[in-house]
Amino acid sequence: MRLNDETYEYIKQEVANMFVEYDIKGTPISSFEVAIKIGLTVIPYSALNRKARRKAISYSEDGYSLETNNGEWIIYYNDIVRQLCMR
Repeated sequence: MRLNDETYEYIKQEVANMFVEYDIKGTPISSFEVAIKIGLTVIPYSALNRKARRKAISYSEDGYSLETNNGEWIIYYNDIVRQLCMR
């Protein structure tokens, strides 16, 4: 897929604005850092109790996000798989 020049320039400007607005200093950009800086809650599976962890893994082995009733976004991610893959 090829973006037209106008769309490409718009995306570049939005990314540059994000760097300034959220005080992102370097690359590669950490998705965890960005999520936290924009106010999302990020929770690793390892922080969940055993029952909740099993439920989360049955929902998605990698991770997922959900919006609470009060409009807060929470990202759950499987850090256990990452740790096993890094060994």
